[in-house]
Amino acid sequence: MSLMEVVDKDDRVMGLEEFEVVEASLETSSPMRRRSVAIFVITSDGEIVLQKRSTKLPIAPGLWESSASGHVDVGDRYRDAAVRELKEEIGIDVSEKDLIFLNKFSACKETSWNFYEFYIVRHSGPFIPNDEVDDLKIMSVSEIKEELKSNSR
Repeated sequence: MSLMEVVDKDDRVMGLEEFEVVEASLETSSPMRRRSVAIFVITSDGEIVLQKRSTKLPIAPGLWESSASGHVDVGDRYRDAAVRELKEEIGIDVSEKDLIFLNKFSACKETSWNFYEFYIVRHSGPFIPNDEVDDLKIMSVSEIKEELKSNSR
């Protein structure tokens, strides 16, 4: 069982709880808030690396998403989690100073009660996905827009 920090509406740590308990709370009238990161890797050609989540994962299996993402570990900062997730999920080494902060979203129903910090980082690989990733695509912004348009029907 893994522990995660539970935070209040202002993103202040309130305590620790088991991951499964936090996940189960999301379906109740008192969901627990937590912290997550999402990172988009931009290649030297200006293309974006996207990952398809493993179908074996309990959250959003088989869906396409950012280059890497994950929860913030106990005692870590958002930036620590971003560096760790890039290494774990797609095998690239970056430092905190390489991360470019984009935005922070508040925890709400639409974010599954996650406070999210979004980052971009420039890196051209090689990319080595782990077992949490079924596939990687490197796409231009126009290709992503076209894909979204064709899949929204």
